[in-house]
Amino acid sequence: MGSVFFTLIFGVLNIAGAFAPEAIDVFAQTNQQSYKPLMCSDTIYQFVQNLQKQGFDLSEAQVLMIEHKWAPHYPVLPQKARRRFQDQEYMQFPRWTFHMVLVWNGWVFDFDYTDELQIVSYDEYMARMWKEQDIVNYELKLKPALKFGGSDLFGYWGTYTTP
Repeated sequence: MGSVFFTLIFGVLNIAGAFAPEAIDVFAQTNQQSYKPLMCSDTIYQFVQNLQKQGFDLSEAQVLMIEHKWAPHYPVLPQKARRRFQDQEYMQFPRWTFHMVLVWNGWVFDFDYTDELQIVSYDEYMARMWKEQDIVNYELKLKPALKFGGSDLFGYWGTYTTP
């Protein structure tokens, strides 16, 4: 896994039923090869493509887009976020037009969650990443990972399933 350090919030027994442990390697490789600050949609797209190339079953995986209900005039404001990229600070106070992550069998893969890659449960992610008083103003949209691409990368989804 190179220099990427993983903080895993769950035990090995839990991940066996959720997804193959090799997916963690793909997560790390995508982070090293494709991560770009403020380009969450492109990084998630690359992650999904890399998982598909490795033969993972993504039938239960979905891309979650989070945006303010009055976007683009109001941003989404994470409580915590990755602060560093290649030894340079790039976000003092994150303000995003939208944010995208992969939700797979109840686990969230977010390249911007913290400085160290973490895979956390959906409930824990929502509680720690977003302020409760803010989330009521956000729209959460899900799209099957296997149908994610093209214009989806720019944040315009129209209407999709909400979690």
